[in-house]
Amino acid sequence: SPRYPCVWPVGMQQHLVIPSRTFGPGPFHRDMVVIDEHTGTQWDAPAHFVPPPDSGLPGAGPNGLITGEKVPAWQFIGEACVIDVREKVDAADKGASFLITPEIVQEWESKHRPLGAGDVVLFRSDYSDKYYKPLAEGGERFVHTVLRSETPGWPAPTPQCMEYLASRGVMTLGLDGASMGPVPDLAVATDRKST
Repeated sequence: SPRYPCVWPVGMQQHLVIPSRTFGPGPFHRDMVVIDEHTGTQWDAPAHFVPPPDSGLPGAGPNGLITGEKVPAWQFIGEACVIDVREKVDAADKGASFLITPEIVQEWESKHRPLGAGDVVLFRSDYSDKYYKPLAEGGERFVHTVLRSETPGWPAPTPQCMEYLASRGVMTLGLDGASMGPVPDLAVATDRKST
């Protein structure tokens, strides 16, 4: 819905719905939808944060050649392993995320079972349920006040947590916050470790 802030509030365009055919001469209506790649629920291919090896940019490497169409669909299917971090939703300083560390994942493993290849790790904070609202209010607490260091951010994994999950063979993970990367300064490092 155009009423919801489906994109990151800085540098991205809210999706557009453009009527291209309104009723008549036939009994139908057609719209054209233009969306930013970050609209709504999304996933990032490795090339999203890793530059190609010949770019000369920091962090460049072979994963920078893996774009979306090169990631096999089977990688997104597996047993959901939900790690509950709801009690940490507002536990960080203003402008910062509560950091999900390898120890939090290991605590889950000690109560349930070791993680492994084929598992889909989902960090549940209920952050979106609590703060994702229709526009104009919508983007304000969800992301804007966090970026202005007025409110705590969403819980998110550290780069070390990403490395730990990779060492366990986990290839797919998700969370219900505004970004996989924690604010204020670990977003790029975490996203790079996720590739």
